[in-house]
Amino acid sequence: MPLELTYYFKGEVIPKTKMSNLRHLDLTDFPFNGDISSLVEFKSLTSLTLRHFLGDISPLAQLKSLTYLDLHYFNRDISPLSQLKSLTYLDLHNFNGDISALSELTSIIYLDLSSFKGDICPLSNLTSVYSLDLFSFNGDISPLRNLKSLVSLDLHYFNGDISPLSESFSLRFLYLDSFKGDISPLLELNSFDGDVSPLFNLSSLTHLNLDSLKKEKYIFKQLG
Repeated sequence: MPLELTYYFKGEVIPKTKMSNLRHLDLTDFPFNGDISSLVEFKSLTSLTLRHFLGDISPLAQLKSLTYLDLHYFNRDISPLSQLKSLTYLDLHNFNGDISALSELTSIIYLDLSSFKGDICPLSNLTSVYSLDLFSFNGDISPLRNLKSLVSLDLHYFNGDISPLSESFSLRFLYLDSFKGDISPLLELNSFDGDVSPLFNLSSLTHLNLDSLKKEKYIFKQLG
């Protein structure tokens, strides 16, 4: 069984060492356009942090054991990720490219796509997702209908149609901070910039954050 080794590197080129048992690698301070081709030698790698990286990530496709990948602020081609079938944690904060490769990652449990502005249709295939961060997303969320395992959903600053969530019965944590509109009186919910009435069927929901609304107590009364 591979050793639980962790390595922090701050040089310009990843050294071709014999650390075949390396499990965790943090390259947070790696140069923006560095060469990561030597990563393919770390066959036992399960956790990789590559924040602020702007280079080519195609070598990652060969790291079949990866379960944790942090690509915070990466904004180039992510198609190589489609080969990482074992991934359960993926951070793509601030990514705004094509996410079609994500449809292949059916083992994903945690996905951070905060600040994403594009089409989320590829997410409809991620039926194992437990926690999804779509902070500041304001597009069509109908693909989320298929996410039957979804327990936590962050939709801070969302002001679109939330009716696709009406059958998300596994949801327990829903964050809709800054969801605009006046909730008084309750019977005039349709005056919202978005209608929250579809949420009233979510009997498993225990945490609903509508921070900017003045009378959220009415909503909790209905949810209860």
